[in-house]
Amino acid sequence: MRVPALSSSIARSIVCFAALVLGFTVANADESPITSVGDGTGILQPGERGSCPDFYLNADDTYEGGYAWQYGGVVPPDLGSFAECYEGPIGVCAVVLDLSQAGNQIGQTLDAYVWEDDGGSPGAVLCITTDVDPGPVAFWPSISRHSIDLGTVCDATDEFWVGYWANWPDQVAGWFISADLDGFGGCPLTKYAPGMGFPSGWGNVSAAWGPTQSLGIGLEGTVPKGYGACCLPNGVCEITTEFDCQGDFIGEGEGCVPDLCLQPEEGACCQPDGQCAITNAFDCEESGGSYLGDDTGCDPDPCPEPFGACCFPDGSCTDLLLPQCTEQGGAFTGDGSLCESSPCSDSGACCINDRCFVRTSEDCLAEDGIFLGFDVPCDPEVCFTISCDGALVTLGEMGFEGDLSNLSKPEPMGISGRGVLDPVFHQGAERGCGIFELSADESYESGYIWRESSIEPCYGSFAEKYVGSGREICAITLDLAATGTQNGQLLDAYVWDDSGNQPGVVLHVEVGVDPGLVAPWPSVSRHIVPIPATPVGNEWWVGFWADWQGMGGAWYIGADTDGPGGNGSMTLVPPGEDIGRGWQPVSNIWGSTQALGIGVSYLVQGAGACCFGDGSCIVLEMEDCTGEFQGESTDCDPNPCPPPPFGACCFVNGSCTISSDFDCEADGGTYFGEDVECDPNPCPQPGVGACCLPDQNCVEISIVDCLEQGGLFLGKDSVCDGVVCPILCDASLTSRSHDPARRGGGTGPNRNGTLILHHDDELVYTADGGGFCDSSLEDCLSATIRVDTEGPVVFQVFAAFGGPNTPRLVGVTFGIDYSDCLFIVDGDHCGDFELPQSSWPEPETGTAVTWTVPQETFLVPVYWFAGYVDGGQATTLDLIPHPDLGAFFGDDSIPAILDPILDLGSLGFKMDGRAPCPTATETGACCLSDGSCQVLLEEECTPIGEFLGRGVPCDPNPCFVPVGACCFEDESCGVLTESECQGSGGVFLADEDCDPNPCVTVPTIESTWGRIKARFSR
Repeated sequence: MRVPALSSSIARSIVCFAALVLGFTVANADESPITSVGDGTGILQPGERGSCPDFYLNADDTYEGGYAWQYGGVVPPDLGSFAECYEGPIGVCAVVLDLSQAGNQIGQTLDAYVWEDDGGSPGAVLCITTDVDPGPVAFWPSISRHSIDLGTVCDATDEFWVGYWANWPDQVAGWFISADLDGFGGCPLTKYAPGMGFPSGWGNVSAAWGPTQSLGIGLEGTVPKGYGACCLPNGVCEITTEFDCQGDFIGEGEGCVPDLCLQPEEGACCQPDGQCAITNAFDCEESGGSYLGDDTGCDPDPCPEPFGACCFPDGSCTDLLLPQCTEQGGAFTGDGSLCESSPCSDSGACCINDRCFVRTSEDCLAEDGIFLGFDVPCDPEVCFTISCDGALVTLGEMGFEGDLSNLSKPEPMGISGRGVLDPVFHQGAERGCGIFELSADESYESGYIWRESSIEPCYGSFAEKYVGSGREICAITLDLAATGTQNGQLLDAYVWDDSGNQPGVVLHVEVGVDPGLVAPWPSVSRHIVPIPATPVGNEWWVGFWADWQGMGGAWYIGADTDGPGGNGSMTLVPPGEDIGRGWQPVSNIWGSTQALGIGVSYLVQGAGACCFGDGSCIVLEMEDCTGEFQGESTDCDPNPCPPPPFGACCFVNGSCTISSDFDCEADGGTYFGEDVECDPNPCPQPGVGACCLPDQNCVEISIVDCLEQGGLFLGKDSVCDGVVCPILCDASLTSRSHDPARRGGGTGPNRNGTLILHHDDELVYTADGGGFCDSSLEDCLSATIRVDTEGPVVFQVFAAFGGPNTPRLVGVTFGIDYSDCLFIVDGDHCGDFELPQSSWPEPETGTAVTWTVPQETFLVPVYWFAGYVDGGQATTLDLIPHPDLGAFFGDDSIPAILDPILDLGSLGFKMDGRAPCPTATETGACCLSDGSCQVLLEEECTPIGEFLGRGVPCDPNPCFVPVGACCFEDESCGVLTESECQGSGGVFLADEDCDPNPCVTVPTIESTWGRIKARFSR
């Protein structure tokens, strides 16, 4: 079979598509607990503010979606809540929610919360108001703002959270909290209920809905009791207590808006690089500059230019000013350095007695110095580095010596595809000593390694940050993969305290650990390193250093590039690298990374074993245990949970097995009760029909008896009269179902599509290598799903769609399975690129096919094969999900929307196959007077709008209404249609936007400058 060679860039693009497939989360399915509004940009409608003077919001006031839990995702008293974090001191008067609905608001209420912070998530409740009706909620894409008065001023002096819980357990969602995908960011959390496919408790919304910057959850506030405005020496105003004020305390209850602080005088500030800037004395000193005095100016420039030796790539040297050296492409060796000392002849930074000099490598080593490399400039910090515990130390103290310029560079793992966590290779108990936490999503797109640059005692270490107070670390978990042979290399496992958002003091180190057998990529193995219980603070790091100094690496740490992300992933870079030194984010070296495969197990005060009905056990806090809590400090090793009762489990084919109620339901059976036996069989038996046995005899028996004898069942109530039985080449395969169980249609333009097979008898196979992607097939219902001819025949795979949306197909993943009497002699894809598995097209293998231009027809040719069945035997070729990537259609969105393939067909040889066709639609886009679009029947649309045609989608919205800036009396601005603006009492400005706001003359913001900086630094 021909498989075209792929360039690395093409292969990467297909791998990215495949990776997106595995990251898919079902949304908007009829009974999914996860739901969201459609694509587009939500428009915030004007609304009244409360009485508190200050308003805080992490979002940017424009929204690209909205999220909600429904059905089992909402559980009293607070599972399914949403929250955003803020920093005090603030007296919270009201919780503000930016909401939208899709037509299901029927008077549902909510509980509004203010929580203390507990290690980066909501903790104890500070204030709550219950059973609040938010009032009428706007219809998407409009968004309404709702101010929920707390009835009191809730003083929050430190970090805190605000949010809400919507009261609709086991019901459809009434409204959605708006989601900001491109703003400056906040901390969007939701409280996951058990059974939703995520770790229960507080977690980032990105795990369920994809990357999100913040939610539309804000607050109105005032100055809390005991606090007031404090004017700092640099003129900045902040809210603090009189005791903590490091400047002039204006008075209790005073706010910073309007700003009451006098601004300091300004003057010229000379920076170390010779640049001049006008600033105040305090900011100048903070930036390392020299302040020349109040009212001094930069014109003419009073700052002296640095002057010294400038080295050029050819080794020549010229004494120049710093700007002249830079403009001419030279390397400045330092203020005061001169060419007469020959600094450019194979020279660079040299550390001698912890001081830096420009030397040649030979002269540096002759003076017992540490040579950092040619062209490495001298600066006061170059001879220092970071130790294992985060302290700033000299290179000599860390044991470095000689020429560091030859240290090898870090090497990212050159792989493609996705690493799969393999339970066969687990080297320990995942939750054996307590609660298990992992920032990665347990699927990995790469792996990272330092080779020769792994330098004792800890350079080349990797670390992952975690948060949460009251923990005692009892195990460190590493997800590793290997590409070569292990030779017994060891590692040191670390727990660090946090120091300025990087690993600091070493709290514990486990030295000389053998991780055990590491799985070969793409398998990934989990390795548990138990440690003595180690208490940690609110923020801490765990990680490891691999001991293979001067050698090639033995394994790689798993790298998750598309998951929900963690709190930080870092590596300790040795001196001499051109990428910096000390602790550096791994993204600076290997590219964008969400998290590393470094997890942790910990004990929490108050946590204990939680037993579930299926006999499983997880260590949880009592409030998170939805099963039976065994008591504080109880453990799951050994498992204290009683096994579930067992009894008869009946299946649709009449067979019976003994299992638990939980396992029976999971296997698709019906539980007949505890202690009910299978002998005699209590299960209802299916009807009798014709069965072709392997010897070609036909008998009328039940489907169970037919399959047990290796026969082909022809259907209930069928008879043998006139039946000529074929030879079955593999009854066990032909009777096996690969039906994907109709997993839900998805949310994108390729939703509700199927994958079918078709034999076109007009296509005659020849072995000259011709393509067979063209076909006369007009619709799915006309597909030929049975082959009765001898010899090689051509058959094709089609993606079939039925509307109402127009498909935009750019990628598909699928697989095939067939018996050993069927021979595939040729085949090729009908797209632009293909990424098949190595053994494709063997049975139970898969491939991915992509197009550069979206395919928009309702029948899209995907693949063709040529094959035949040996000796006229009977069998089927079945389409199945890709063994690794599943069965998905992808569109051309960025990131791609991945729709599950609703059903997969088969082709029969001397027997019938199956062609699941998508249902066509009579609905289409209906444009309403306000420019909104709804998918309706034509007769439903005509009285209220304009019908654009059957099958025409509303996504993207085909209904156009001009919008512009709408100015209101309070100088606020909203982007509305002209009719919406006039109806709201505003002044419409056609072709204007609200950014910048045309309704005011002087832009203002309702916060202090200190708070503004804090908000943008999150």
